Amino acid sequence: MAELIDQADSRRPAEVPRMGERYEIDGLLATWFIPKSFGRTSATKVRLLDVSVAGALVEAPLSKHLQVGSRITWELNGLRGAIEIRNVREVDGIGHYGVSYFSLSSELGELINKVVKKVKQSHSETR
Repeated sequence: MAELIDQADSRRPAEVPRMGERYEIDGLLATWFIPKSFGRTSATKVRLLDVSVAGALVEAPLSKHLQVGSRITWELNGLRGAIEIRNVREVDGIGHYGVSYFSLSSELGELINKVVKKVKQSHSETR
């Protein structure tokens, strides 16, 4: 089982700080490409639960191979980049992975910024 760190737990290690203000999003879909050495050979569909300009909370199948510090390739709207897993929680048998963006193309970075801006604006309008 992967190392579990709950971001909401005030006792979490200081070396795992929140990476930015996150905004709930209604299940934006992405794809993870988990290396064969990590136990999976095919693309895995995942769902973003919240986003920020620095990272996201991703719902995905639990994998004992994905641990804090693991770096994997991911794709959003046909644009690829790399993420680093910052924390892992199990929620009702599903993995919730807090990730930070490790390496993004300028196009993927722009897309994420647009998504965050749109979601942030939407949240402020509903308040």
